[in-house]
Amino acid sequence: LGSYSTAWTITGNSFYETASFVPTQSVAYYAININNASGTGFTVNNNFIGGMAASCGGAAWTKTAAFDNPFTAIYLNVGTSTASSIQNNTIKNFSYSNSANSVWNGIFIFAGDVNIGTTTGNTIGSATGNGSGKNC
Repeated sequence: LGSYSTAWTITGNSFYETASFVPTQSVAYYAININNASGTGFTVNNNFIGGMAASCGGAAWTKTAAFDNPFTAIYLNVGTSTASSIQNNTIKNFSYSNSANSVWNGIFIFAGDVNIGTTTGNTIGSATGNGSGKNC
């Protein structure tokens, strides 16, 4: 979401990749990208990001190391007059490789007033296996 948008709700979605992800150039990827420094009151809740099936299920969302691709599951650059909210999202089940040192972010707030996990925590990673459980 970009300019001239405010108070949108993104809820109840599953973002996943059904096949190995092989980018053809070095560009950044986002599952949810709200980039509107004057927009406020956005709600991002109850979403699943990761895996090869709905609800972060199946095998891991796999990205090859052919190129250097930063990834951010949830990105917000928003305003300050009404806080935005990020609650009860699950981000897990990834196998993401890069050819250099690009970052991988679960939740990244560039700017603005945002309540993160203040009502219901977000889950990033897994309590078992190679991931590490973390609520934020």
